[in-house]
Amino acid sequence: MKKNKWIPIVNILTLLLVVSCSKDEDTSSDTKAVFSYVADGFLVNFTNFSMNADEYLWDFDVDGATSTRRDPAYIFPEKGVYLVSLTASRGEESSTFVDTVRIIGPNIKIDGDFSDWEHVDYTFENPEDGGGTLLKVKTFASPNALNFYIEGTSEMNFAVMNFYLDTDNNTETGHTTWMYPAGSGAEFMGEGNFNPEDPGASSGAIYEYGGPGGSDWTWASVASFADAMQFAEFGTNEGNKAIEFSISRGVLGDMEGVVNFGLTESDSGWTQIGSIPVFQTPESEFAPFEL
Repeated sequence: MKKNKWIPIVNILTLLLVVSCSKDEDTSSDTKAVFSYVADGFLVNFTNFSMNADEYLWDFDVDGATSTRRDPAYIFPEKGVYLVSLTASRGEESSTFVDTVRIIGPNIKIDGDFSDWEHVDYTFENPEDGGGTLLKVKTFASPNALNFYIEGTSEMNFAVMNFYLDTDNNTETGHTTWMYPAGSGAEFMGEGNFNPEDPGASSGAIYEYGGPGGSDWTWASVASFADAMQFAEFGTNEGNKAIEFSISRGVLGDMEGVVNFGLTESDSGWTQIGSIPVFQTPESEFAPFEL
């Protein structure tokens, strides 16, 4: 009789244990959305840590760009702060998680490895029948430098290079050059010679506009190429000859928003053989460089 007395008690404990386990499973079925991300320049890889979900909808805060992948990758178009949302759902249950994604762009290094520029859009591309030796240009502003990546023909050598910078984004101030009649206004000009054998030994100077009437330069350099610029060796990319270089922002004064630029190339005899944007047409004007 004593042995049989314990059977109902064991059954009750077993029942309680089963009920307890069932409650834990029901509670854990709640859908929760959450993610983390890793940014590499403009490319961001998202990792989804959502719980109890089998459908996902991402909104990247860029003109309706979305994804339904579990762990998407997305290339953002420019520097900025984006509110990215993930809605995770299972049946009629759903949960939304929003996080700030800050894009600061690529870490451009002037080293001849052009992979840094992979997700940077071209700033300007010359038409096929213009520009001479210079074909395309990408630009990117880092905290301390204006960075340029240029593709050209096999004849691109920069035996003589000139670049013009409208640093106040005002075509009515600075030097107005006849080569870009539709819009110039350069506060600074760089002139010099690229050394393909030893880029660090490239010679030249950066000059500041200093005269009225849109025609005068001070001809007292604000910096030498050696002090204010960095060049990499020529390379190739997608079948084109390519080069990257940077200009120190410290010698260019205060800049905000947009800087406009023009770049020309001459051979060793000072015959002009290339330009970007195309120069010497009625429509020629500097190209914008967004900071």
